[in-house]
Amino acid sequence: MMARDIRGIHLNSDSATRASFMVFLVGSSLLWSLSFGLIKTQVADLDPIVVAAIRLCLSALAFAPLLRGFAPCLAVELMAIGAVQFGLMYCAYIASFRSLAAHQIALLTITTPIFVSLIDLGVNQRRSMAPIVAAIIAVIGGLVVVYNPKAFQPALAGLALMQISNLCFAAGQVWYRQVKARRRIKRDAAAFGWLYIGASLAPLAFLTWRGGPASMPATTAQWASLAYLGLIPSALGFFLWNKGVSRVTTGVAAAMNNLKIPGAVLLAWLLFGETINGRRLVASALLLGLALWIGRERRESRHPGLPSPTNEAPKTRERISNQGNASALAYNSTKRGCIVSST
Repeated sequence: MMARDIRGIHLNSDSATRASFMVFLVGSSLLWSLSFGLIKTQVADLDPIVVAAIRLCLSALAFAPLLRGFAPCLAVELMAIGAVQFGLMYCAYIASFRSLAAHQIALLTITTPIFVSLIDLGVNQRRSMAPIVAAIIAVIGGLVVVYNPKAFQPALAGLALMQISNLCFAAGQVWYRQVKARRRIKRDAAAFGWLYIGASLAPLAFLTWRGGPASMPATTAQWASLAYLGLIPSALGFFLWNKGVSRVTTGVAAAMNNLKIPGAVLLAWLLFGETINGRRLVASALLLGLALWIGRERRESRHPGLPSPTNEAPKTRERISNQGNASALAYNSTKRGCIVSST
């Protein structure tokens, strides 16, 4: 009886923890929902590599005071994640604004859940199809609220750039979840400084190779927009997002990638008085809710070193086994010279 009570207390605590991390995902989605129009109106005409470099350098500066001394191999891996998830993603994403309208870009981000689920399925060898089903429903949910066949005729270059951007962002999410679990990183803020350093190096390296920027911000409004975009949607938004996706299931993480689409429509109505289709918005919300419900699977991958963020309380013998695995991991890491600080 006591064992059941303890197990129930643990599950209730676990549910509360998952709910708190869902708040992080919702908050970051709302921050991103406001950025589509700002990018299109203020910085779309600037060199996209310069825009990416400025935004990510500001993010790196914001998290510089929180940097901690990780082992060199871990620091390099975190920088590589940042270069892919944020650096390459931003270069492709911002470049697409030159050939696409803001609403087209918002729509073309809907494929991200599919990329998240497929990459996770391949990397972690999952057997459950719940994340794939959740991702497909999330794509439909995003499509319902913004798709207009008469207005949607994207340029091929913009379409390709957005899919590269989606792929990079999805790959970075899965990679960070994996590294955080495998390396037992407890403080995301300490790790994110390294991610943003790697992210900023990607566009800076490209600018150096190209021979310099094609254009620079020239007005106060452009600099103010870049400061806001670099410190709020980038620095704070990405931190909240990765912190959240590392503690929810793959299906939930995939579905939440499309919350920003109805969020952008809702905020455009609330803040700017734009006309919206209420039925479509409700349908989108219901579909995303269904995707989240399907995606909240409890059985995650059994890949060694990748414990599920939502596993139920283990039995006593499983706890002992996990402690033994942790000791073995620490011993192997010592031999490789890769002891990891979790602070």
